[in-house]
Amino acid sequence: MQANVTGRYISAIQDTADTTRLAPKLYLDASIGFRPPVLDNRLLLTVGVNNVLDRDPPPCASCNNAAFDSSTYDTPGRFGFVRLSYRTR
Repeated sequence: MQANVTGRYISAIQDTADTTRLAPKLYLDASIGFRPPVLDNRLLLTVGVNNVLDRDPPPCASCNNAAFDSSTYDTPGRFGFVRLSYRTR
């Protein structure tokens, strides 16, 4: 079994449309992986959540349509995932 916690930090940036400074953000991701005892332990089942703390990106006046900088920040909300990996050796 394996467990991972990852932090992704985005420093404060200047909005190009005005003098607004977009606040820094810290996103936390977590996952747990398990190797079932089949196929010589070559399978890895991982379950995780990105943006565990449900941090929203700062609003952006100069950004198109979305009202936040989607090229820099994550889409608002948590994101859960399941991944199945297979290693050949």
